[in-house]
Amino acid sequence: MTKWWRDGSRLTEADIFFDANVAWTPFEDKNGIISYGGPYRPFQTTFLHELGHVFGLAHNAIWYNIMGSDWTHIHPENTKATAYLGPDASGGLMFLYGARSQYKEDLSVVHWRWVGSSGEYSVHDRCRVFNANGVELPRDWSVFEPTYFVNNAQAIQVEFSYENNGRTDHLVKGQFYLSDDWVISKSDRLLASYDFNLKVFYAPWTVALPVTLPNDLYPNRNYYIGCIIDSGEWVTESFRENNNTTYTGLKTSNFPSPTPTRTPTHTPTMTPTRTHTPGPSPTPTNTPLPTIDPHIRLQHVFVLDYDIVTRPDALSQLKNHDLAGLTKFDAADQRNIVIAWDMEKGDATDWHVYVRKGIGGMKYLGRSGSGEATCLKWMAGTNFLAREFSKGPDFNSVYNFRVIRIDGQLGPDDYFDLASPVGYNMAGGNTVTIDQYENPSLQPGQICLYDDILGGNDLAPVNSSGFDEDRPATRALQIAWNFGVDEATVRDYHVQVSIDGGKYQFLGQTYSGSIPYFLWNARGDFSTNTVFAGGPESGHVYQFQVVLIPFTGDRQFLTSGKLSYTVASQ
Repeated sequence: MTKWWRDGSRLTEADIFFDANVAWTPFEDKNGIISYGGPYRPFQTTFLHELGHVFGLAHNAIWYNIMGSDWTHIHPENTKATAYLGPDASGGLMFLYGARSQYKEDLSVVHWRWVGSSGEYSVHDRCRVFNANGVELPRDWSVFEPTYFVNNAQAIQVEFSYENNGRTDHLVKGQFYLSDDWVISKSDRLLASYDFNLKVFYAPWTVALPVTLPNDLYPNRNYYIGCIIDSGEWVTESFRENNNTTYTGLKTSNFPSPTPTRTPTHTPTMTPTRTHTPGPSPTPTNTPLPTIDPHIRLQHVFVLDYDIVTRPDALSQLKNHDLAGLTKFDAADQRNIVIAWDMEKGDATDWHVYVRKGIGGMKYLGRSGSGEATCLKWMAGTNFLAREFSKGPDFNSVYNFRVIRIDGQLGPDDYFDLASPVGYNMAGGNTVTIDQYENPSLQPGQICLYDDILGGNDLAPVNSSGFDEDRPATRALQIAWNFGVDEATVRDYHVQVSIDGGKYQFLGQTYSGSIPYFLWNARGDFSTNTVFAGGPESGHVYQFQVVLIPFTGDRQFLTSGKLSYTVASQ
């Protein structure tokens, strides 16, 4: 509490008292603060609240602010949660005392919102996640932090509170990212961008904005969706380091039919968009997949003709019909490949299949739709295929496949690979050569930049700079690496790019620990962030960071040298 002594209308003294019977914490660790499930009330937020009284601020019950329930007016940053004034208190102090001649600017975004009042005090709660129609999604109540259940490729609306705590109106860009943890940065995967007109002396703007999730998320896994306000860093701020980002937890379930992710660009108004109602979407009719006799023991993953898995007389000889290492021929109007497997079902609720074409990276092909299924038919009209592959396989191609058992405990024992690639061509055509290039031969701990997939000299060795020029039709860069670890321990590699010295952004991924390189071009040989799908562009300096994502343990990083890239005029 705060007590004042006055001499007429003039304040002569103000003293702040703290109740010794309250369990306080002076520290910023989230796990110790009641706002995030800990046992202690944060001393810093209460001190700011009382300091507001010292300077003449009264309680406020009508919006999210520090002069209401102060312990839920707090900003998370990594493992910390920090106190801050917010726009209401900042605006009130400037109204009473004016702004200094060299005033400070400060923008912020938080995952707290106003939900009501209790006497003179505002009451706050966490922001929410909605479906496309504005209905709040189910959440996991077994954890303290709000964690919302989402599906692959789902259109959602994400609610945050946006604030201008400074002296000047600002038109800035905010960007939404998907992260594996609550540390949101520009090196995470960009999902959407918005323009924000944040005015001073206004209440926090709490709004839910549309975001579409990618179509290649792992099931039964925790993710975090976050926003960075003033992502272009145009506004010079005093406190950018601790209140320009925020997050909300997501948890994936088993997915509906995925569709490719596009990065939307919207310009929100000061009106929440929860009333958006999309057009009706047809409900697909599931086509039953053939089931292989459980008494027939295949060996891991097989590639078959569709008629084989439907012929009872062939079930006992499926191994003899495996096309791995061979070329499969089909008529132009009958393009299909059946990927079959015989792993133990266990607790599987689904099976996901990834495909690698030629020397590119793995990409999400589709899912079976059932834990009981033992094959996926890849042809036009099949349900649960990614749109990129919905028309079936391409002739004169080489394919490799990976099958993942989706059982809620994703680990290395759930990943199964085809023994060798399969060629695919038109009936009457030539046999397709299935030999693949060897992986780049690098020393452990080495990362190299090449002009194309054939490798060559390192264009920009680590801690140095280099140069590359390509013709317009052959724009490409290859990033290759060797972490010196067993590939069986690696779940995925993520590649991040820094442009002209900026922060790292998600470029793409391999979806396989056995592919230690990434080809960045306009053909989409690897799963690439749609922002960079056009390939490298002329006039930029690129630097790359590769992230090794293991099945267990900590991530590892390798950072390349800097490469000046140009495209020839002819």
